[in-house]
Amino acid sequence: MVSGPDNNDTLSWLVPTFGRCIQIVDETGHQCPVGQQGELRIRCEDADCKSYLDDEETTARVFRDGFFYPGDLAVSREDGAIRILGRVSDVINVRGKVRSWPD
Repeated sequence: MVSGPDNNDTLSWLVPTFGRCIQIVDETGHQCPVGQQGELRIRCEDADCKSYLDDEETTARVFRDGFFYPGDLAVSREDGAIRILGRVSDVINVRGKVRSWPD
């Protein structure tokens, strides 16, 4: 028998990979306190993609100041785990095609 979390709430919290800088920030780019909703951003590492091919407008919007902004609203807790709460915008990328949701 495999033991799992004793509380389903645990399943909705994500733990960032060790050494990866993931932050929840407000509209001014300042890090939100624990428990405050904000926009998720991930620091780009040397091996990460830093632009969209032939799409300067989207690149400028989602790759800023060395971070990737995937468009997710999130919150953090004391231990560094994060929970995705929703989307900043109603746009998703499906197989390389950007679509408004619902479409």
